[in-house]
Amino acid sequence: MKYVNYNITDENGKSNCVIRSFCKLFNKSYSNVYNELITIQKELNADSFNDVEVFEEYMKRHNTNKVDSSEIKVKDLVLDDNNYVVFCYDKNDFYHMVPIMNNTIYDKNEDCLGLYVLGLYKNEKIKDKFFYEVPSIDRKEDAIQYINEFYANNSNINGAGGLHRFLNDYEGWLKKLEDDYTCVPNEDRVPARTYFLVRESDNKIIGMSNIRLALNERLKRSGGHIGYAIRPSERGKGLNKINLYLALKVCDEYNIDTVLMDADIKNPASWKTMEALGGVRAKEYYESLLNTVVVDYNIDVKKSLEEHKDYEEYVSPKNVLDKSLGKTR
Repeated sequence: MKYVNYNITDENGKSNCVIRSFCKLFNKSYSNVYNELITIQKELNADSFNDVEVFEEYMKRHNTNKVDSSEIKVKDLVLDDNNYVVFCYDKNDFYHMVPIMNNTIYDKNEDCLGLYVLGLYKNEKIKDKFFYEVPSIDRKEDAIQYINEFYANNSNINGAGGLHRFLNDYEGWLKKLEDDYTCVPNEDRVPARTYFLVRESDNKIIGMSNIRLALNERLKRSGGHIGYAIRPSERGKGLNKINLYLALKVCDEYNIDTVLMDADIKNPASWKTMEALGGVRAKEYYESLLNTVVVDYNIDVKKSLEEHKDYEEYVSPKNVLDKSLGKTR
């Protein structure tokens, strides 16, 4: 196990081991990690962002899960070249956290090597690349299979641009998408773009997104700018974060500064994805038509893209932002 001196601080020169570890592992600023942890602390009604339940929830949202808890010394860990977080202690009252990347431990002093492991968390890094593709006739069979998977799993369909209503008229759906894009905004319709999220390695449709390029009063109340989804068989891998990142890139192309999104409060996978990309909860209210509580989020588009530019490593050169602009990535 190699050791490299690493110490990142806030503007006052103070440094917290939990924040420091996440800054290194997830390539984020000190203030960004701090604010994200505080948000989770409030959600969980925890006493501190240092609480185990808070930082474990933070790690889960970043595809980092517990794999071991054996009390060996940090220096005796035998790991592969993946990225890890070690929660450790001195067997008394001193608790600490350090990141390990490529068998190198990063901390502000070497004393951490003699501490004992309480929890070892592995970052399950996504190795694939993904791209947005404008729907075409070539994807007909794949698109229908995608929707049928939702029906087979009794799962709600979101972000599909109404595809589920056109399974017997795919060509009609493609025409609808063109009409959606060119329509003049009014209280019944707004211009929108619909995309397939495709995995490059197997050319498979993994998810979809429907991006409203303007909002009418109805969408301001419910629906917002972006609807999105990942097919049931591909969930639990953090892929909807990539989906949302690509959607925000499209919004940026259309000069949308702040994105409004909403979700059923009973669907934490959706609103936690929004929070992972910088979403700030704006309000929470009961929706009588749906008989559920809905949470609204605002996302500062440019800020999110800047703070989460590490997602670019998952973006394929094939990514199309807009068919008419002919732009990629």
